[in-house]
Amino acid sequence: MKRVLFTLAIIGMIVASCSWSEERGTEQVVLGLDSRGVSNGEMESLKLLIFDSGKLGQIIDVGTAERELGSITFSLMPGEYQLWAVANASDANLDASLGCTISEVKLKFIKSGDYYAGDSDFWTGTTKLTVANDGVNSATVALERRVAKLKATVTNIPNEVDNIYMRVSGTPTNEWLDGSKQGTKSDVGSEMDYDIGTGEATAEVLLFPAESASLNIYYEIDNVVRMGTMSIETPLIANSVLSIGATFGLTEDFQLSFTTPVWGETTQLPDDFTLIGSETVVQDNRPVVGVPSSVNLISNGNFEYWTGGMADNWKFQDCQDSTVVKVDQGVLSESYALRVDGKTYLSQDIPVEERKGYMIQLNANCLNPDYKWKCTCAWYKTASTMVGADFNEGIQTKDYQYATDGWVDIFDSKYFRAPVGAKYLRIEFRGYSELSVGHGVIIDNFNVYEVIEE
Repeated sequence: MKRVLFTLAIIGMIVASCSWSEERGTEQVVLGLDSRGVSNGEMESLKLLIFDSGKLGQIIDVGTAERELGSITFSLMPGEYQLWAVANASDANLDASLGCTISEVKLKFIKSGDYYAGDSDFWTGTTKLTVANDGVNSATVALERRVAKLKATVTNIPNEVDNIYMRVSGTPTNEWLDGSKQGTKSDVGSEMDYDIGTGEATAEVLLFPAESASLNIYYEIDNVVRMGTMSIETPLIANSVLSIGATFGLTEDFQLSFTTPVWGETTQLPDDFTLIGSETVVQDNRPVVGVPSSVNLISNGNFEYWTGGMADNWKFQDCQDSTVVKVDQGVLSESYALRVDGKTYLSQDIPVEERKGYMIQLNANCLNPDYKWKCTCAWYKTASTMVGADFNEGIQTKDYQYATDGWVDIFDSKYFRAPVGAKYLRIEFRGYSELSVGHGVIIDNFNVYEVIEE
């Protein structure tokens, strides 16, 4: 009898399961799209985010044909949903994952080099969606633009200008989908389309709304980049355009004009923006031409002076397997040299002046093919803060070094220009092998000379 009851119970569970499946079968939904003026040509992509009980349960990529028709068909199980439509957001621009809440989804610009590319014309819209069994399941979602546009035109550019570009600082680079908050503020910008023949440059960037911002115009003459900046105190509003017309002159003011935008409202800017030839230098890429002075800026660069087993004026990071040895055999010049063994860090900070040229000579000799070492140098604006990784690539050995063919000048006595903001040049020498590997690398005649430029 118990076996019969158990069998009937199983059959009942199967029947109930089949009945639930039929009741919970998907229903067709027709979604109308109110684009609020965004044309099909401006809508490069469209994603539908379906939230069920506050959690993202499905992401639907809408095809081109459906976008053009303005009517989208898909299927959902009966229930209550919150639907968000997001136009012009690629997978890289939209931070969303299944199971997250609406407040965790955000739109973001993509970083391009040292700035963010403001090239995403985000549109979003939301609606509640009720899906019923055998009902007419339809809804309409209206899209609204989420970004403002800044347009700039610069005319009368002199022939000496090699290139010109714009950056807007102080605006967010991401924004949460529900508008609850905005993310990190950084530079959003664009290279300007510069026609040398006409002396005119144009550019535009898209920006998330902001209460205020700074507009920076950069221009380069003879490998020196200068920057002029102005404050924009008027809020940047979604679907609004700032149109800036300017006349370039090394002593003339930028003249601002306003045009009627294709978008929505036009916000107001200050009356003028001065850009002159003596604006702040932000980058100096001039080649260093001249002859080195006779004064070595490195203290005890020939390792002739020692106190208590350590070369004077050098910083030695003493830890396990870290060893420096004073040697008097196989030196490059004079009486002594220094041998680095084990896992060792040796450094010295040298005061420098920004935008000046320097010659660097660092000589090393390694006889051990198993000993791993590297010499890295870096420009610093404070004792603990580097100027920037891009400016340090040229004065750092990227690959590990091993045995050398006698003495080698690691940087071939090359000339380098200290970047804007640099106050120190840090000379660093590192060993990376265990002490058991044996003798490491001998270093001698470390020299840094200021270049007397022509």
